[in-house]
Amino acid sequence: MDISFEWASILTELRKDHHLTQEEVANILHISRQVYGAMEKGRIQPSAIRIAILSDIYNVDLFEYAVSNLPDEYVAEKQVFKSSLTQKRVENVIQKSRRGKRKTHRGRRTSSKRTQDK
Repeated sequence: MDISFEWASILTELRKDHHLTQEEVANILHISRQVYGAMEKGRIQPSAIRIAILSDIYNVDLFEYAVSNLPDEYVAEKQVFKSSLTQKRVENVIQKSRRGKRKTHRGRRTSSKRTQDK
């Protein structure tokens, strides 16, 4: 599924609501006014870091806002994907935990003692 989220109208609306110029927002983001203007026109998508900075400036969770505006079928697909990732992480943690127990059980600590005795 190809989903592209347009930040252009959101960025423009938030900037105007906060009575800021493109130049002021660009300075906060450490980019040129032209680059920020391109973001507001939709020619450039903002990076995750810039979205996080703007979330802080505007005191709004732009990530949550973006997710809440995605099509329902994408959100359902995302939940299935996140569930599978969570299950894989749990399985990895269990496997690492089991490996760790075997290492200490086989006397890993005693091997370091042997090198100290030499």
